[in-house]
Amino acid sequence: MERVTVLALDEIPEVIPHSLDIALLTMRDRITVRQGFEKVADYFLGQVYLCDRSEELFELRLRYPAVNFLAIDQKTLADAQTKNL
Repeated sequence: MERVTVLALDEIPEVIPHSLDIALLTMRDRITVRQGFEKVADYFLGQVYLCDRSEELFELRLRYPAVNFLAIDQKTLADAQTKNL
């Protein structure tokens, strides 16, 4: 049996926007969200950036260690919990 977490929409923490000079769109900026679910999308995808190249991911990861990055060229992930990438 798998475990799940139930998160009520009114209990999702407010997203504190970071003022970063990253010239990439977030994953949240790339999707359309059904009305009423904006807060969920902002919380989970608002600080996830999609890079075209893994080299770009690694460069940005060093500059912004608390931000999540995905690279589409090699399906690479670097996030705040990932060490030594």
